Amino acid sequence: MQIQGSIALVTGANGGIGRQFVDGLRAANAAKIYVCARSLAKLDPLVALDPERIVPIELEVTNLESVQAAAAKCSDVTLLINNAGISLNQAIIAADSLDSARAELEVNYFGLINMCRAFAPSLKANGGGTIVNTLSAGESKPPLQRLIQCLKSGCTFCNALCSRRVECSRNACGCGDAWNG
Repeated sequence: MQIQGSIALVTGANGGIGRQFVDGLRAANAAKIYVCARSLAKLDPLVALDPERIVPIELEVTNLESVQAAAAKCSDVTLLINNAGISLNQAIIAADSLDSARAELEVNYFGLINMCRAFAPSLKANGGGTIVNTLSAGESKPPLQRLIQCLKSGCTFCNALCSRRVECSRNACGCGDAWNG
């Protein structure tokens, strides 16, 4: 994918890896970079770096209405970087409930799927594009790494399905993993 001149959208842009994506896109001369976070205020430092090219978008990847609103507002995207994620570092077996595990699945798996599904039509309409799904274990520690590995496996499986010619030819986009940790 040619980054120069592309229109990129980065979820979870206000964090460490997200910030690195934004810096890389700026250095590679992306034409426009939509930066997304749950709170617009968290994006102010990024926007200040390059207010001509960096556009803040409030986004909650687990909320389908929020995702669809972002897709409508950012319909010129050619590069989607799914970087939003959480790691609550809670026990699984000894936990009082599975709420933390469910929250991680909602953001790290279903949020990623929400974004891919919502932006596929725009990518196709813009002549094809690329989806990058960041799969990071971040700061998780054993035994939680096992849950993160399950999430990574699920996302990799999702990418494999999306990358098959059936999905790509229908939506005119490529899909890949960016592993970290």
